[in-house]
This record gives sequence, C-alpha cells and structure tokens, in this order.
Amino acid sequence: MQRNSWFLAGLSALLLVVFWPAALYPLPGAEFVPPVGILVGFVPLMLLEQHLRGEKRGGLRFLGFAFLAMALFNLGTTWWVAGAHWSGVAATVTINGGLMALAWWGYAFAARRGGERMAFWTLVALWLSLEKLHAYWDVAFPWLDLGHSMAVVPWAVGWYAFTGPAGGTVWVLAVNAAVAVAWRNREEPSAVRKWHLPVLLTAVPVLLSVYLRFSTPQAEAPLTSRIAVVQPNVDPYTEKFSLPETWQVGNALDRLKKDRPADAPALDWVIFPETFLPSGVEEERLGSSAAMQPLLDYSKTTGSSLLVGTTTYGLVDAPTDASRPTNDGRHFEVYNASVWVDTSGVRGVYHKSKLVVGVERMPFIGYLKPLLGEAAIALGGTSGTLGVQDRREVFGDQPGKLRAAPVICWEQDFSDYTTGYVREGAEFLAVQTNDGWWGNTPGHIQHLHYARLRAVETGLWVVRAANTGVSAVIDPHGSIRQRLDWDRAGHLEAEIGDTRYAPTYYSRSGNYLGAMAVWLAPLLLLSVWVKTQTKR
Repeated sequence: MQRNSWFLAGLSALLLVVFWPAALYPLPGAEFVPPVGILVGFVPLMLLEQHLRGEKRGGLRFLGFAFLAMALFNLGTTWWVAGAHWSGVAATVTINGGLMALAWWGYAFAARRGGERMAFWTLVALWLSLEKLHAYWDVAFPWLDLGHSMAVVPWAVGWYAFTGPAGGTVWVLAVNAAVAVAWRNREEPSAVRKWHLPVLLTAVPVLLSVYLRFSTPQAEAPLTSRIAVVQPNVDPYTEKFSLPETWQVGNALDRLKKDRPADAPALDWVIFPETFLPSGVEEERLGSSAAMQPLLDYSKTTGSSLLVGTTTYGLVDAPTDASRPTNDGRHFEVYNASVWVDTSGVRGVYHKSKLVVGVERMPFIGYLKPLLGEAAIALGGTSGTLGVQDRREVFGDQPGKLRAAPVICWEQDFSDYTTGYVREGAEFLAVQTNDGWWGNTPGHIQHLHYARLRAVETGLWVVRAANTGVSAVIDPHGSIRQRLDWDRAGHLEAEIGDTRYAPTYYSRSGNYLGAMAVWLAPLLLLSVWVKTQTKR
C-alpha cells in the first residue's frame, strides 16, 4: 500500500504537468497538447484519500502525499521562473503547493466525517477560495488557477463569458470526481451506467461552448480601428538596460516605417511592449523626455495614438508603503507604467497595479517597512517595490477610435482584475509585456495562451505587444489570428472591431463564484464538524 500511495501521488502530478498548457514546450507539438489529462489528473489523489481513509492518522499521511503531488505539479509547470530568480520557484512550490495541499486536507476531513458528496463541495469551495485569495493577497499567484488549464482550447470554454475561469475550476473538479466514483465502482454490475456521468460532464459543456460560438449572430462591427503591435526583440539581460533608449526607440520606429508599404492604411493605435523605455522618466517631464520625442513626433506625423511601456517616477503628497525619500525630505514612487500619447502630446499614464511578487514588490511591505525601513523598498526585487493605483485606466477619446485597456504583463493573468477595464469602458485589451526574462521556456507560451481566455471572458479583441515574443492578435473567441514568435523583431497589424452587443455577464459581475466560495467553504467545514460532534 505504501508503494501505491507514492505511485498515486506521483501519477497525479505527472498528469497535471504533462497536460498543463505548453508545460513540455519546446518539445515538438507540446504547445497545443489538449488538456484531457487535467480532467483526470486529480483522480489518483481521490483514490489515494479513499485508501487512507480508514487508517489511523490517515488524514495526516494524505496531507503529506497531497503536498508532494501539488509541489511537483507547481515545480513541473513553473520551473522556468528560476530564469528570473530561483526564489520564485521555491516560493511557488512551498507556498502554492502547501495551500493546494491544505485544500485537499479539507477534502479528506469532509470525506471522513460527511461523505463523498460533502467532500466534493468542500474541495470546490476551498479551491475557489484559494484562487480568490491568489487574486488579492500579497503573495498572489493566479498562474495555476485550474480554469487556466483550458487555455489552448478556448473554443471548448466559451461559457467562460458567463462564469470566468472559476467555472472551469468547478468543471475540472467535477469531472475528476465523477471519474473517480466510476473507477471505484467499475466492478459492480451497474458500472457501465456510472460512466455516463463523467462522459456527460465532459461533453455537455464543450457542446454548449460550440453552440454559443455558432449561435451568436455575427454583425458587422459598428466601430473598427487599425492596430499595430511592435516587437523590438531587445534582450532584457544584455541589451535592454545598456543600449541607449533613443537608439532603441529609433530602431523600432525605423523598422515599423520600413515594414509598412507606402500606401498602407493609417494606424489608429500602435502598442509598444512593457518597459519599452526602461531608464525612468519623471512623469511631469514625460513630454520633454529625449527618448519620448521621436514617439511624439511619430504620433503627430501619422495621427496614430500610442501606448508606450515606460518606467516612470513621481512625487507623492505623503509617504506610502512604496515611496522612497528624496534628499530634500519629500517622497516619490517608481512605476511600471503605460503612457498614452496622441497628436496633442502625452495624454495619460497608467501604473501597473498587479505587481510580480519579489520582483516588483516586497510582500507584506505594510508590516515589514516599519521594521526594515527603506530596506523593504530595496528588497522588493530587481525593480524595488513599485507604486500602484486604485483604478483601472482606459485610454482613447477620439471619434472613430476604439478605447484601449493598457494591461501590463502579469495583470493579464488576473481574470477578475481584467474585467475592471471593461466596466471602465474598454473596447479592446492591449497587453504590454516583456516575457524575455524567462528565456525560450514554457513561460512565455503559457502567458500567450492565457490571454486567449481573457478574450473569451470579456468578448473583446486582445492585442499583445511582447518585447521578445510572442506578440499576437487574438479575436473575441480566443483564436489567434496573427502571431510573431519568439526572438523575432517586427510588428503585427490588424483591423479589429468593437463586436460586442453588450459586455459579457462575467465582465459585469466579476468573479462571483469565488466570492460565493469564500463564504461557503467555512460553512461547509463547520457543518462537517458539527455533524462529527453530534455523532459523538
């Protein structure tokens, strides 16, 4: 039995890793492996829990095996984070793996005292609560939300427009639970009938998605814009912070002008990647910055609006968790920003507000800064702890041009956060990212495919400007219409439209399933505990 326990824990991790989107990239074909294994990846853990249920201290043993499986799952899907720093992988494996294991421990607790059905709903509520936590706390990590497992098959989850990826989490867990029950009862006379449920649970949501795709009337977009995304392909380790900014800007603009035919239609928007201007510009002087001047001139000459990824800084009225002192006693913050430029100059600045833990922000800095002082800012990572803002921004106010949502890198992976742009009036999502930190690993490919889900959820076009790739144009159904692959310089352009009749239900409501689960999880655990006390 001990061998079986190790085998089942390892098999669960193996299935989840192999079938996670692009986890085996750059092996041939690995980018598009369908996630069928995810739908059975938790079955071994469910069988293992049943085997250990009757043992003394079986719950603690199961917790250990669950942590092993979840730690290996995290390691196998996010090992590439070490390209930026090894501590990121260590944190993912221990913190996220540990939290996932605790959700499984709650499942085991409910199964022992409340039965299989109570255990399933407890697991669903705990897992959704974990994903909700990962959207907001200081060690946020939505990368492995189970709904993201469907990123390479957005055509199969068109109903994310109603549920968001949390609906995918419920679906994955439900199919796994149904398969586990059918497998346990496989030798009973009615065993064949028990496979009807997992088959239906798998097929019906996919068929519903296909129906939604082809039953929605296709009307001509009332408003369109021609968009270009620029991929400079500047290595973030050896070139980005050493080459002169003016040279980088000039090189990118020269290539854009050269690649476009003389009779090409005018561009309404040109999107440049995250930290396209990396050195740092005071926000009050953006309009006079030497590196910004060629971009301002280009906008005036062509009539195009621009989104420019820029490192900026600015004075703040009072000290904050992220502020730094000046020599004269004032305070300023540094930002990873998107700058909106049009023919009249610099029009707006948005500050990235979902920051990468350990790279752009020290976790729990509000508690640590009083203890560590300014060291808490410096220890925020390679960028130090950056400033943020409370609200999403939407750029664009010219008649005939779509309004752009400046989504900076990591923010794209926070589904609920992204819906806030839609509620502010966004008509397309402009993702500005620099995935070059991870090298040619699964990281930048997974990041690309997660953007496809944001398109499905919001019903909007998504355009991605990635420094080293992969830049892409993604339609509202999650299909990649154009892409510019890794380690290539150039640009993409496309005519996109505001094709929505109205914002999707999910865009209006946000992650309502996660909010419900946060209340449901403790109630279910309390119910199981009360049932246990009553039996005594």
